[in-house]
Amino acid sequence: MEQNKRKYETSVVVTENGLPDVDYQKLIERITEEDKFLRKLVDTIPAKLYFDQEIQNKISIEKEMTMNKVAEDLKRKFSHYDPSNKLKQKRARFDPTYQKSVSQIQEQCNKQNRKKNRKTKDIINSSSVLARAANIEELQKRLQERIDQLQLRRKSCNPSDTAEKEKIKKKLKKMKSKQKINLTKNININNKVQSPEVKEEKSEIKPVFNKDSNIMYSKLDFTEDGHEEKNKDFMIKKPKLLLKEAEKKKEKLEHLLATDPEKAKIAIEKDKWKKAIQRTEGMKVKDDPSLLKKSIKKEMKKKKKSSKAWKERTEQVETLKKTRQEKRLKNIKARKREKLEHKIKRAKKK
Repeated sequence: MEQNKRKYETSVVVTENGLPDVDYQKLIERITEEDKFLRKLVDTIPAKLYFDQEIQNKISIEKEMTMNKVAEDLKRKFSHYDPSNKLKQKRARFDPTYQKSVSQIQEQCNKQNRKKNRKTKDIINSSSVLARAANIEELQKRLQERIDQLQLRRKSCNPSDTAEKEKIKKKLKKMKSKQKINLTKNININNKVQSPEVKEEKSEIKPVFNKDSNIMYSKLDFTEDGHEEKNKDFMIKKPKLLLKEAEKKKEKLEHLLATDPEKAKIAIEKDKWKKAIQRTEGMKVKDDPSLLKKSIKKEMKKKKKSSKAWKERTEQVETLKKTRQEKRLKNIKARKREKLEHKIKRAKKK
């Protein structure tokens, strides 16, 4: 350190005016080098330890914002890409672009402070302008000018455009109301005039209409009578009865296919729709005879297992009873003997 001081002192030369004759370029280069060295040293310190909690929170929020933007861009490019929060955090941790050093964060904070200072200066300047115009007459003039400008803008807008828009809206409303009336009339006519064939085959699916005369598919009535009926197959839980019904159905379908194949096709389609509706309602459709047979076998096996377990349990209970009874009888006999022996001893003493 002393040698460096001596070198620096020898390099300085005093001019006639009494000012030091210094090579400023060399001085600036030296300062910049020292500044870089110090920044590198500061950058070795992690940002968590260097900054306050407020700045750390700001840095974390900025990271989240940037990662969300990147994720949205990737979603646009690749539709299947849907990253989780953990994946985003991992990417932010290992991506060098998101890992900023202490000096970089300081520069960012300084830029933000400068922007804030500029805004405050602008506000102060505007307030000073208002303070200058202290006279009430000047303020009134300004207000009047502003009102005139706004009125001119309103007049510049074409009033014909607004009138045309209102006319179009009214026409659309009328059209929608007419469509609703026509639809309700058609529905009433269809309900009143029904052929005997339709009555025999039961009412078809009726659509439900919205306020805007659009069909609401979520409210379609899929039942045959228009009323909800409980599924008889679902109510019966015994697989043997279900198997009998499934076999009967099969026989009927085979007979129909032999006699009238068109009716058989209609019946098969109806059965498919019925099953689909039951599954959507959360019911289990049990009409496959092979599966029903398997379930019956399983039940039989369960019954056998339970019967075996019950027999073993009853046998164990009986053996326990016998052992306890035998023990009790032995104890009673032993007590009787003790009493007799005690009496005999007393008699002998007398």
